Amino acid sequence: MNWFVDLNTSDKITIISSSVTAIISIASVWIALKALQTTKNSIVEANRPYVVIAIETIDIGFYAKYLVVKNYGNTGAYIKSIKSKHDFSDKYFSNFLKDFSDKFIAPGQSFITYLDIQQNESHMQFEISYTDSNSNKEYKETFKLDTSLYKHHVHQTVNMSNLGDLENTLNNIFHAQSKTRL
Repeated sequence: MNWFVDLNTSDKITIISSSVTAIISIASVWIALKALQTTKNSIVEANRPYVVIAIETIDIGFYAKYLVVKNYGNTGAYIKSIKSKHDFSDKYFSNFLKDFSDKFIAPGQSFITYLDIQQNESHMQFEISYTDSNSNKEYKETFKLDTSLYKHHVHQTVNMSNLGDLENTLNNIFHAQSKTRL
């Protein structure tokens, strides 16, 4: 450090300001690279497929339950498999799951099948494996569905004595449709 003491004030200021500028430049480059990486990750996450399996109910005079497989993402996906530990004795439903092997599902596309939930069943678990159609990145997600939520759904129909069967049926249909907007 003896050489630094021997310098005149102007040279000292130049060296210090150059050093500070270099440190700030290195920090700025590091921050820019981190911001670029974060932006890239955000774009990838925003545009990837999100294939989900869920239970939906439809009010059709009673609550019919359906299993829905839907791609909520912005990119298509190739579904490799859908597996469940649940024992599906219904051969049609079992085939519904097997039919997904190596199938493409577009963004916003869904597949639906009737689901017969027994009263003693409360949980189902599904595992979906799929790849992004753009990047070929693989995803494996597990969904635990709580079917007990649907045990106590009450369906109400109204039969007004001053209306005929057709009018009461139409009234109940309109009522069911109005509930979907709640």
